[in-house]
Amino acid sequence: MDINKEVDRIFIKVPSMWPRFPLLPVKRYKNKKQELGVIHCKCDTSVKTTNLYIAPSDFDEFQQLEGIDYQSVDELLDDGWIVD
Repeated sequence: MDINKEVDRIFIKVPSMWPRFPLLPVKRYKNKKQELGVIHCKCDTSVKTTNLYIAPSDFDEFQQLEGIDYQSVDELLDDGWIVD
């Protein structure tokens, strides 16, 4: 078991721990480049490819952003996303 992945899984599943609630910044490294994303508390299996400072906190507006939808938090983490 990867302890860092388990910590990230718990953190994603408990939005009351998020310092910028209702949003949680995430990142991943793909092809040696950093990608930024944001998760909204109402949909923890979707990463919107934006950064925390320009992401709308309104859920309807947030849903309109480009992003990647996953079947589960585990799938999201397996794709390389980590809590930032």
